[in-house]
Amino acid sequence: MPTIYDNIEKDFNTGLKTHAKNALRLDYCVGYFNIRGWNLVADEIDKLQGGEIIEGNIQQKRFCRLLLGMYKTPTEIIADNYSGNEEEIPDHKQIEELRKQLKEELKEQLTIGSPTTDDENTIKKLIQQLKNGKVVVKLFLKHLLHAKLYLSYSDSSITATTALLGSSNFTLAGLKRQGELNVDVVEQDAAKKLSKWFEERWNDRLCIDFTKEIIEILEESWAREESIKPYHIYLKMAYHLSQDAIIGINSFKPSDIFKTKLLDFQQKAVQIGAHNLEKHGGLIIGDVVGLGKTITATAIAKLLEDEYSYNTLILPPENLVQMWETYREEYGLHAKIIPHSMLVKELPSLKRYKLVIIDESHNFRNSENRSYKALKDYLEINESKVILLSATPYNKSYLDLANQLKLFIKEDYDLGISPEKYIAQLGGVVRFQARHTDIPLHSIKAFEKSDNPDDWRELMKNFLIRRTRSFIKKNYSQIDPINNRRYVVFENGERSYFPERLPKKVTFAMNANDKKDQYAILYDSQTIDLIDGLNLSRYSLGSYLKEEESLKKQITDIKDKKEREIIEKILEDLSRAGHRIKGFCRTNLPIGGKTVEVDMYKDSDEEDLITFLEEKSKEEKDPNLFTENDYKKIAKKYYDSFSSDSSDKFRWLSTSFFEVKKLIKELKEDNEALLKVASLVPQWDSQNDRKLSALEKLLKEQHPDEKVLIFTQFADTADYITGELKRRGVDKVAKATGENTNITDLAKRFSPISNDFYIANSEQIRVLVLTDVLSEGQNLQDAHIIVNFDLPWAIIRLIQRAGRVDRLGQASSQIFCYSFLPEDGVEKIIKLRIIEKA
Repeated sequence: MPTIYDNIEKDFNTGLKTHAKNALRLDYCVGYFNIRGWNLVADEIDKLQGGEIIEGNIQQKRFCRLLLGMYKTPTEIIADNYSGNEEEIPDHKQIEELRKQLKEELKEQLTIGSPTTDDENTIKKLIQQLKNGKVVVKLFLKHLLHAKLYLSYSDSSITATTALLGSSNFTLAGLKRQGELNVDVVEQDAAKKLSKWFEERWNDRLCIDFTKEIIEILEESWAREESIKPYHIYLKMAYHLSQDAIIGINSFKPSDIFKTKLLDFQQKAVQIGAHNLEKHGGLIIGDVVGLGKTITATAIAKLLEDEYSYNTLILPPENLVQMWETYREEYGLHAKIIPHSMLVKELPSLKRYKLVIIDESHNFRNSENRSYKALKDYLEINESKVILLSATPYNKSYLDLANQLKLFIKEDYDLGISPEKYIAQLGGVVRFQARHTDIPLHSIKAFEKSDNPDDWRELMKNFLIRRTRSFIKKNYSQIDPINNRRYVVFENGERSYFPERLPKKVTFAMNANDKKDQYAILYDSQTIDLIDGLNLSRYSLGSYLKEEESLKKQITDIKDKKEREIIEKILEDLSRAGHRIKGFCRTNLPIGGKTVEVDMYKDSDEEDLITFLEEKSKEEKDPNLFTENDYKKIAKKYYDSFSSDSSDKFRWLSTSFFEVKKLIKELKEDNEALLKVASLVPQWDSQNDRKLSALEKLLKEQHPDEKVLIFTQFADTADYITGELKRRGVDKVAKATGENTNITDLAKRFSPISNDFYIANSEQIRVLVLTDVLSEGQNLQDAHIIVNFDLPWAIIRLIQRAGRVDRLGQASSQIFCYSFLPEDGVEKIIKLRIIEKA
């Protein structure tokens, strides 16, 4: 009577061990082999004495032979049965593919689950058994084999051969856990027939030795005898982390038209960017200023146009439209160009473009903006691929990045990663899901909750291509042995050297005791006291809000949920405004009509305001003759213009949320103080402007024939400098501010070589006075001298200014970065004021 092993009343594993206990040798044939399941018989295999057998006319001593049959899932079997194709005997190529397939499957086994000490010991024991011949493994490839046969051979005269036959594979489930049906076969005639069946398959010409491959798999696993060197682990990680880059470089090739235009690092960006664009639907090219974001994006667009018939929509700021038109014509790109200012009007009726390039994408970091909404709607409807260009994609918060990414990533899209640091900070996934019940764990919305830099770095790896000058120098440049300078090489052999930036200062005298010294008057203790005493209520409205309980009640009374959320957001933003911006206003207090460029809000009313100011200035040369009523008229025009604006440029809040009396009182105090400041400062005498004289000397004596860029924060200052330099005999001077509509023309006239533009020397610009309107996106590297007439508060502006000339193709070995500083007058005035206060 046979014994039944069904893993219910009797474990098949128990029968297998009993079966092997008195054996000399074993033969196993299984359709599926689980390496970790070997621990159930490993000790019994070590105890085998072995037996002599004939294999292919050669006598061998064997202990355990393991025959693996290739198998298919039930679904695959059904599919094959209905396909009408008969199974064919594999050829040599197919045999190699099957061998590789099984090898990968066994490797995959070892990556599942957490390794244990028992697992490690089992694998190490199996390695030794394979190496010393205790176990030999063959792979049967003649046809699919899903048999489960376990044979044991002993020196017993009664049962020399016994068999176990049934449904159990050599897996933990098959040997011990899941329901099976197996029986032992002790009747010798039947047992010998099963043994013959095994021998026929073991010795078949399409049954190949797989022992070596199993050893390789196990020795390369985490259970290997020899520890892996940390450096090799590092290389392995680097290889896997570089897979997208490797695939991109191997799969994409820039169009031939760019053959001599792209440097090696730019070509790599094109190849990797094209792959990431296809994989993720969008990317950000965030190389620092001067490394060629524009040509990189153009090359990607041309590649996709040539290979996949893409058409391209380019969305630049107004001042870069002409530059993009030049690129479109030069490289034969089938593209349409629409400036940012026209998006709301143009996009709703625009045809579908497969690729959209958004230049200076940081302008779309505010999801409440009308242009942002129009753009996002267009991209979603047309499912366009998106390339964002920005050297500064991050401004104040990670929401800046999130809003730009959401132009092409849907809020519920599975990113495959989650904000691990934030989740850990909350106490784990369960806590995250409890707090954010409606937010998918692997979504962009989940990342929006995190302010941890590591989370955002991990996310941006998938979407951002960003290289710095130091990175390019380290990884792509060569050193010229003659001058020891670093350079990169174009494909035609032309070199582009990296210049050295040299900070320099321009000084001008200032006499604190001279009451006629114009700059000293600006720092007069009375002036400073007035400015110090300003409330600057406009920049700290949060401090005028009503008490918290009162605000909560007002908000609760708002029935419309959307309106309530908008007001809550405005109030939250107001609470963040603080002393920092008030400090900026005190030290950089603008006075005048066109001081701050507001071209993005220009309309007919504002033009009227500017005209009013200009006419008033002509009527009365002394600005001190402006009366309080004049300023009130100006203010009324502004407020009337703003309040009648139906767009989303402004977010309005009812005065009912504020302590209105206090706010009005302190606004009036500031108005009175500012009028006093205006009365203290006399009409400016440009002839006695020592700072301007120092600039004149710099241009005429130190750099009389060289091109110079002069930066200022304010359009008024640019007007003033330009006019005065011309009056002082400095030739070929021009200005570039937000009022200019021909920014690219000015850039070409100033820097014709870098813009590949022919122009007679007599028509070129030598000195260009500009605001930061030209701090991005233009080639100005015919010059190597920049002057900061006044200093911006954001240090990034200084870097961007230097980046206008420190660009690929800069011929000079040095870049001079001048900044104006008074000799020591300011410090003396500050010391004097401290003494007076004391």
